Amino acid sequence: MNDFVAGHLPFWAVNHTLSLLAWACVGRSLLGAFVPAESPNYIWRGFRMLTDWAVRLAGWLVPSYIAPRFLPLGAFCWLMALRWLIGLSFIGAGLAPRITPPRPETMSNETAFVMTVGACLLHGLISPAVLYVAFFHPVWMPEMLPPTAEFVFYGASLIVSTGTLLLAALPAALAERAGASLDTAMRVWLAAAALLAGTGVLARMG
Repeated sequence: MNDFVAGHLPFWAVNHTLSLLAWACVGRSLLGAFVPAESPNYIWRGFRMLTDWAVRLAGWLVPSYIAPRFLPLGAFCWLMALRWLIGLSFIGAGLAPRITPPRPETMSNETAFVMTVGACLLHGLISPAVLYVAFFHPVWMPEMLPPTAEFVFYGASLIVSTGTLLLAALPAALAERAGASLDTAMRVWLAAAALLAGTGVLARMG
């Protein structure tokens, strides 16, 4: 076993464990369409044993508007987000393997943008604004889509996420027009998105 694997075992263990749990949520969601919740099927019981805790947590992190049968998919999104955030932490701490030589900057603009989008998606999932946008779904929802709770919620979440991305871009654009470098503007964008996501987390906890 070369250093690429053996020298970074904590990174690989956490990464693959979270990946296993996330995809088990997808398997649970698919199998749940064919078996009852208390089925004795050993595959179903295995999925539940792995993912019950994540599904319960997902139920706390999204409005009760979401039907229970869709909570495993919510858990999948949260686990993948956690896997991504922990992976970035390992990379930032130098504990993850590298395919290319280290770059001199602490964080590239591409990484900053990906983190900004992630913060905006998080805000779109937990922000109280989602409920208000969902209330007006007859205005923005295409007629070709059924107005079910799931379609309305995910459409409203996408609208809030997009709005967050655009709103957070305003201070970054102003900073760049004022003479700041692109690197600085990207970090301002990330900070603004993180601030908005933070307000959503506080509102959810409150």
